[in-house]
Amino acid sequence: MLITDSLLLVQHPQPPQEPTHNLRRLRLSGVGGPLLARMVFLLLSFSFLLPSQSEPFRIVVLPDSQIAVDTFPEVLEATCDWIATNKEKLNIKCVLHVGDMVERGTEERMWSNFDNSMQRLEKGGVPYILAVGNHDFGTPDGQTNRLALFEKHFPVTRFNARPSFGGNAPEGSNASSYHLFRAGGINWLVVSLVFNPPDYILDWAGKVISAHPNHSVILLTHSYLEHKGRDVSGERIWNKLARHYGNVFMVICGHLSTVNYVDKGDQGNTVYQMLFDWQNPTSAEMNSYCAVLELNPEKRTLSVNSYSAKFDKHLEANNCKFQYTDVLFVPHQPAPKVVIAAPSPPAQPPRPENGAKAVRP
Repeated sequence: MLITDSLLLVQHPQPPQEPTHNLRRLRLSGVGGPLLARMVFLLLSFSFLLPSQSEPFRIVVLPDSQIAVDTFPEVLEATCDWIATNKEKLNIKCVLHVGDMVERGTEERMWSNFDNSMQRLEKGGVPYILAVGNHDFGTPDGQTNRLALFEKHFPVTRFNARPSFGGNAPEGSNASSYHLFRAGGINWLVVSLVFNPPDYILDWAGKVISAHPNHSVILLTHSYLEHKGRDVSGERIWNKLARHYGNVFMVICGHLSTVNYVDKGDQGNTVYQMLFDWQNPTSAEMNSYCAVLELNPEKRTLSVNSYSAKFDKHLEANNCKFQYTDVLFVPHQPAPKVVIAAPSPPAQPPRPENGAKAVRP
């Protein structure tokens, strides 16, 4: 109808008005009348073919994959292949992993399996962001770094050349990081927080959010929700970080079960909080599901579905398929990323001497 209306306007122009400077230039160049009408029509028609700034887009959430990479690696491979294949069709902007990438952080075999799946995303040009879970820690033989194998497979240098990469923490480590992308006419900032983040990491995250006021923020961490609300780690993240910033939009986590809650931040902003974890020690199918979030700024909806690429199935339970309506999406003009320096871990207290007890900070 809009195209038809535009055509009618061109076919039946109003009485001529004083020509604008640009239109006068066209006439002096010999462009006018029917030719000018056809040019206007083509421009109007072409504008309808361009993607809308507020077009819907998707974010895929990978739940705890610890059992998948240990026992059923083919299901995570199938998920990542499906994401890469459907990146353009579904307008998938990024993939978020909630942590517990592996079952035992000391086993190279599991990290290799997980790495293989992430390489499928990389080959498909799909940005992904990782959260570190409790199972991802472990001290391999001869190592003192409890994230040695994670850092071996996913060092900062694997991400810092990507346009979406913002920064990392602590210095030299990829345990926490932040990333930026633009979708639906909105600037997005994803801040990934290590499992049970210490205060200096939460302070760093606050600086990152403060430096990006023209971004909607997604916090990604492993342990945040439980069946009755936020867990201990979640309460710390909420009270020391999330609640204080009016541009915090969503928190994504894993660790156990699948639940979702909505809260209001201190500045009146709605914060959507979602936990996804379908792991099962004996079922390949239950380890094969991912969560697909569709964000539609024009319709003001946030829709969540589960999908198993390996088995081509969806979960229909209320906590696996739901929709938020009247969602406030705040559009932004494109804004640059701001680099926030990686903090150094605080100095450890000296070991007690002569049997004295250490004083807790």
